[in-house]
Amino acid sequence: MMRYLNIDITKLIMAFCVVAIHVAKLSNYTLPPAEDFVVRLAVPFFLVVSGYFLYPKLFDRIKNDRGLILFKYCKMYVVWTLVYLPFAILYYYRASYSVGNAIVEYFNNFLFTGEIPLAWHMWYMHTLIVSVLLLWILSYTRLSIELFSSIVFIVALSLDVMNAFDFQFFESYVTMVSNGQNFILTGLPALCLGIIVRKFNDYSKITPPKLQLQLQYVQS
Repeated sequence: MMRYLNIDITKLIMAFCVVAIHVAKLSNYTLPPAEDFVVRLAVPFFLVVSGYFLYPKLFDRIKNDRGLILFKYCKMYVVWTLVYLPFAILYYYRASYSVGNAIVEYFNNFLFTGEIPLAWHMWYMHTLIVSVLLLWILSYTRLSIELFSSIVFIVALSLDVMNAFDFQFFESYVTMVSNGQNFILTGLPALCLGIIVRKFNDYSKITPPKLQLQLQYVQS
């Protein structure tokens, strides 16, 4: 298996950034703006990397590993949800939830957001599952995956700019999609960016001599 040393090193650095994000939250420490910007690149980075490596697996019509990948992610999601279930029960008990309300909220989070109580990071796995399923469905349509990925990323980037300038529309949008904003505003756009990078990287590997040979083969 080919190793990507630069990506591996960056993943290690970003893993420490993820720790820094949560340590700062738990200790009520506010990071300086520059440091906060850097550490918050961590989660989108991992999603971009996921998109980069998922692209050839999702759209290789010969191997057709999409079902296997989706099953693997779903199995991991269910297993780790069960691991964290006792903590969720404790959370609802301490928050004085009724049994009915706790069950409804838990399954709502499990199915639609991935934000399991005391296991909020499960939204990451949920995002991967929903994204793979969506891209799988799109692969059977005439819509270009690259075009779709570009549109998603540009729209998300535009919303981020609106957020930076405190546009009122952005607040209304976030309110509208509050139950899935991790997926809509972060997860899917970052995954799509990884797909775009991989596609561009694949095109850039076609050097002029190789391209010329391919054209001659087609013409013959």
